[in-house]
Amino acid sequence: MILVDLTCDAIPWARWIQVIKTSAATRRIPILAFGLHIHKENLAAARAAGADTVVSRGKFTRDLSELIEMWARPSLVEDLRSACRGELSEQALLGIRLHNKMEFYQAHEKLELAWMEAEEHEGYLYRALLQTSVTYLHLERENLRGAAKMLLRLRQWLDPLPGTCRGVDIQDLRETVDRLRSIVDETSSHEDLPPLETLFRPFQVGLSKLENH
Repeated sequence: MILVDLTCDAIPWARWIQVIKTSAATRRIPILAFGLHIHKENLAAARAAGADTVVSRGKFTRDLSELIEMWARPSLVEDLRSACRGELSEQALLGIRLHNKMEFYQAHEKLELAWMEAEEHEGYLYRALLQTSVTYLHLERENLRGAAKMLLRLRQWLDPLPGTCRGVDIQDLRETVDRLRSIVDETSSHEDLPPLETLFRPFQVGLSKLENH
């Protein structure tokens, strides 16, 4: 949850709210804005920029605990840890195997099915894998812009996961994503992009989980 004090005129809060609420990586974060009730133009501007709720300073002070309970996103740590103790689904295993063979389009189809069939917290893993595979698909097609957007978008699913999830090495995947993002950010044209083979790193999963698929 992000709190924004609308009385801070030196801060471009309207622009910040707009950027946060229009970015795929951050738009799910609730924004609560508060300001003086007499500054109606500021309250209206915060609403127009995309703040989830806008209240007067008096209401903010009086009802802070209720507002936080209503808008703050709960911690997912325990829910994700519990979900990560399970087994990979059949579709996920097939998708991982295809990704590791650099068959990205087919991999993304299987991983999308895995995500669509998954429960909410299990889906965090599958969406992270899916969007990583789609990133490589964009790079294969020399679509730097699409790859950059996907690398930003997938962090909301990847970052909350524990170091290992259903046998997948999440820490290794984070390092892969960080490396890809650094390369993509520093590359101005697809013509300057290194060969895909040098950028690729397979999903690291316990061999026993893949050997029969």
